[in-house]
Amino acid sequence: SPGTSFFMNKLYKIMQRYDSVGNFIRYNRLVQHGEIHKKYIESNIAIFASSCENMPITLIEGMASGLPIACSDRGPMPEVLQDGGVYFNPEDCKSIVFAIEKIIYNHSLRKYISKRAKKLSNKYYQRKCYRHTKYARS
Repeated sequence: SPGTSFFMNKLYKIMQRYDSVGNFIRYNRLVQHGEIHKKYIESNIAIFASSCENMPITLIEGMASGLPIACSDRGPMPEVLQDGGVYFNPEDCKSIVFAIEKIIYNHSLRKYISKRAKKLSNKYYQRKCYRHTKYARS
């Protein structure tokens, strides 16, 4: 979702303050479904900072993209991502920075979590889920 105007204004102020040219921080408004994959290809790290989810589809898309992931430590994200990312408290800026820096500066960790998250994403493959759901209802 595009977010509330209060939080969007706050985000824009922070972006202006720390990266006014847009070299490192980019906010993509609502992206069309067919363009999502392209956005992941253009990225270096996926950051999933939600504090409340039921089924984190965007996180699963990030996992399937093979990007290293910095992720909120709130449920159900750790149950979905398991050991395929670096976790942070989404309400603590220092925690978020630490997680991102850990990914940037630790090449072997970055490589491991990228592969691990991609592998874990396979269990959410739609056709497989459909088959299991279909048989469960029979």
